[in-house]
Amino acid sequence: MTHRLRSLALIWLIFAVLPGCSVWPEAPEPAALHDLGPYRPKRDAFPWSQAILTSPDWLKDTGIDYRLLYARPTERRSYTRDRWVAPPGALLQQHLNNGLDPSGPRLRIELQDFEQIFDRADSARVVMVVQASAEASHSDMKAANQAFRFEAPAPSPDAAGALQAFPILIRKAEDELTHWVEQLPGPGRDTNRSNPTTH
Repeated sequence: MTHRLRSLALIWLIFAVLPGCSVWPEAPEPAALHDLGPYRPKRDAFPWSQAILTSPDWLKDTGIDYRLLYARPTERRSYTRDRWVAPPGALLQQHLNNGLDPSGPRLRIELQDFEQIFDRADSARVVMVVQASAEASHSDMKAANQAFRFEAPAPSPDAAGALQAFPILIRKAEDELTHWVEQLPGPGRDTNRSNPTTH
């Protein structure tokens, strides 16, 4: 019995010291980190003086979230091999503060949703929902509020598709927010709209 145990111990030792061999499980590869792509300005400056982003607790981590609407519509999941380099709100705030107009209103944005949605196993889209508020910068401008919902199709139903679609979504959001701020009404007109605008 002792001889057998010594033989097993010797075999274990041989495999343990062989190059490239290990008796321990390999550590998982770290997740790839992503941002929203390089900033590509379409204009000299955004029409606001500052953009301030807030987000709920579930959007303050770096997971790339997705939802299987056709199977488990109430469950939020995150990809394990791909993550954001920073929380979505921080990435969006960075984009919206590239090139500013000092005379424009201050833009406050509450990020309410930022995820990939699978309508079917082979069909996905990315969605972002925000509540925007433009704070008056001078006496003839009233504070304005508007809800926005932005969507863009994902070219493939996976993390790669989400990572291709989100930068397109952000460009749409930049354009629509710019148009909204540039069209802010003057005093005496209704500037509060509760129904979200979908783009």
